[in-house]
Parts: sequence; C-alpha cells; structure tokens
Amino acid sequence: MKFTIRFTIAMLFAWFAFLGSAQTAQASVSTYHSGTICKNYNASETARIDYLDLGTRITGGGPVWVICPLVRPLAFRTGATAYVDIYHSGAMTTSCTFTIYDSLTSTPLGSVYATKSFSGFNTIGLTIPNVGRSAYSASVRCYLPGNYNAVLKDIDLIEY
Repeated sequence: MKFTIRFTIAMLFAWFAFLGSAQTAQASVSTYHSGTICKNYNASETARIDYLDLGTRITGGGPVWVICPLVRPLAFRTGATAYVDIYHSGAMTTSCTFTIYDSLTSTPLGSVYATKSFSGFNTIGLTIPNVGRSAYSASVRCYLPGNYNAVLKDIDLIEY
C-alpha cells in the first residue's frame, strides 16, 4: 500500500514537471482584408483606381502602384505572411511589397518584394519571418496592370 501511494505521488510529480517544461505552440492569428481597402500610392493617379465589390482595379493606361494598409489585431506576434490574391484577365505581371513598420517611429522593420507572372487567379505570398518586436503596423503595395486587366481581390495576413 505504501509503495502504491509513493509511486502514485512520484508519477504525479513527474507528470506536473513534464507539463511545466513542455513548450506550448503559439497559435497564429489570421485577418482578412478586402482589396477595396487599397488606394492609389501616387496622388496623381486617384482617377485611375476603380473600386468593385470584389476588389480594386486600374482603369485605362499602364500599371499603377496601390497601397493597402493592413489592420492588425492586438496580438503579440513577431512575424507575418501576407497572401495577396489577384486576378489577371490574361498573361500579365504583378509586383508586390510587404512592409512592416515600427508603430511608434514609423521606421520600416522589414520588407519583402515579389513579382509573379500569370493568367487568371493567383496568390503572391510575402513573408517577413521576424521583425524583432510585436508593436508594428503593416502595408502591402502592389504594381497592378492597367486597362481593367487585373483585380486585387483580397489580402490575408497571417501572424505568428
């Protein structure tokens, strides 16, 4: 009987020690942003932006830079991936930059750029693995083809 009680107590201590030392995985936080949040990056191009129920596109002429501010939850995360969903009406190229800024000083903490050529619907994934702090703001800037040929549909921000 004494052995059983001691063994049970020893097992409980071992179990609690294991639980205390086990590392818990930090879940990611995901936020969805409609492409309609994107605005012209250059003031002179305001009239060339067309807002649709399903996103933002560029009217006549050549490509235009648009900027999309990303709203973040109050979560303490240090890295992020932005997935930019775009539709092209033919074989075209879109370039995007994902930038993370210090919330207090507006100093860029990290930035990543990607270019992708495709036709139809596709996603451009942009990852900044570690910015060194959790208090930051973020934006995506994309160079979209003109002549009604592309729609920036949405941006999914995954923070970890």
